[in-house]
Amino acid sequence: MISKIEHTTLFNGNVTVYQPVQGYRFALDSLVLAAFTPIKDYQTVLELGIGVGAASLALAFQHSTITIHGIELQADILPITQKNIDANGWTDRFKLFSGNLTHRLVDGHFYDHVIMNPPFFEENTYTDSPYEHKTLSHGESDGLLKDWIYEAHRTLKSRGYVTIVHTARRLDEILSLLTEKFGGIEVFPLWPKLGTPAKRVLVRARKSVNSPMKLHAGLVLHENDGTFTPESTQIIHHGYKFNAT
Repeated sequence: MISKIEHTTLFNGNVTVYQPVQGYRFALDSLVLAAFTPIKDYQTVLELGIGVGAASLALAFQHSTITIHGIELQADILPITQKNIDANGWTDRFKLFSGNLTHRLVDGHFYDHVIMNPPFFEENTYTDSPYEHKTLSHGESDGLLKDWIYEAHRTLKSRGYVTIVHTARRLDEILSLLTEKFGGIEVFPLWPKLGTPAKRVLVRARKSVNSPMKLHAGLVLHENDGTFTPESTQIIHHGYKFNAT
């Protein structure tokens, strides 16, 4: 049960976000996910595992004409998500679904984009957090990575995009799963600091295309002193979109 929530903002105060004080909290991953999603005006988006909605809220701010649906397993998070949607005046642009991927609650819709930040850890390979919401968001307790990717394929329009942020440790698995059903795969590493191994990757791919894979130069997140690089600052404070296409 979520007992306390706090208020924060994105993009220099332009987007309101409420989130739990303890347990599940959004991070930079949500903002870079939005930044790497190649949205156009009037398109439709499904976020699998929407959480409090940070990535989708960022997209809604960046693109005023898009429509977004979100599905979330943790039903007690959804009132916070709805509070965020309402607080930003975007009630008519969003629709939320409660349930897990295998229930396929988002039937009858086909989307231009599916975005996701799936749990990083395989089942039985992680230590439970004191906060149930954080445990569920970090570990594959209710759906495997393949389920997330297969559901993205099922709900996408032909030539639609899936965009994923995940741990670099599982990039080989992600690529293996995507090549079964997608083409035009693009990989964008996120380097913690210059000269250090990437811990996160952004990956996107398209349904019903056969384009070859691209490996982008990626983004360095922090300077050596731990501050954000100018490029990261643009994403965090101004909703900057990657030019990688």
